[in-house]
Amino acid sequence: MKTHASKKKMSRIISKYYLNWLNGPKLFGDLSDEQRFYRFVKSCTRYCRSRVDGHWLRGYLEKDLPDKYHDAKYREQIIQKAVSLFDHIVDCENTPFPDHLVEMTNPALVKMQLRSFETFDGKRYYSDEQIDEIVTENLGDNNIKR
Repeated sequence: MKTHASKKKMSRIISKYYLNWLNGPKLFGDLSDEQRFYRFVKSCTRYCRSRVDGHWLRGYLEKDLPDKYHDAKYREQIIQKAVSLFDHIVDCENTPFPDHLVEMTNPALVKMQLRSFETFDGKRYYSDEQIDEIVTENLGDNNIKR
């Protein structure tokens, strides 16, 4: 499946990380190459103003890899692996942490997180009374303040 390079351009710093990875001796060939790839992905999550995904990366790889890998089948395998890993790492990096509902240490943050849950129609999932019950059950009575 041929796509075109994304309209979202790489910033200069992200481009440096991308080229550092791309110009390695063999993509996904060893640990140091994988670390260059991880640094590239980390630069995307840190420096991109808008969210990027594997589709965005695919456009660049399809443009840049034919000069490095002439075998189209092998090139597509590299692209698929890079896109899949890229999406996975970006999702991991963008996952909110810490999870206040797991840690249950700060009542205000627990309440704030519970208030942020919505149903598909945009209504709050938990009422204030339900939130107070959850906080009391997990953190005690003295933590019910609004």
